[in-house]
Amino acid sequence: NLPNNLITDAGCGDIASSLIYNQTLVHLNLLGNKISSFGVSKLGEVLAVNTSLETLDLSANEIVPGNDAYKLVRGLEMNTTLRELAVHSKYLLYRCTASTHGLEEDIGVLLKRNRELRDSKAAQRDQD
Repeated sequence: NLPNNLITDAGCGDIASSLIYNQTLVHLNLLGNKISSFGVSKLGEVLAVNTSLETLDLSANEIVPGNDAYKLVRGLEMNTTLRELAVHSKYLLYRCTASTHGLEEDIGVLLKRNRELRDSKAAQRDQD
């Protein structure tokens, strides 16, 4: 948990870099920091390859709609483990889970797919 620590885009980039190789961190809370869309874009790039993170809270940061923020969605398209994402800011309001409906449907669909993949892999391991 790293909420309200004045983490900037540079710090978010460092955290993102560590997530490339980290296989144990499951929950990451970056609520209430100073992360902009640029910092979130770095997390999006890493989500494409990270295989352990299940929940990510980016609420109350300085994220605005645009190309950098969209990199988060592109990272989710490649990610298979994240199941819950919170991105609440004065510019965005996303609370996405595997059962999301409405405005957040695109992200919700990706997270639902991740949960189904995880459940399928668990069932397959149980059969082996």
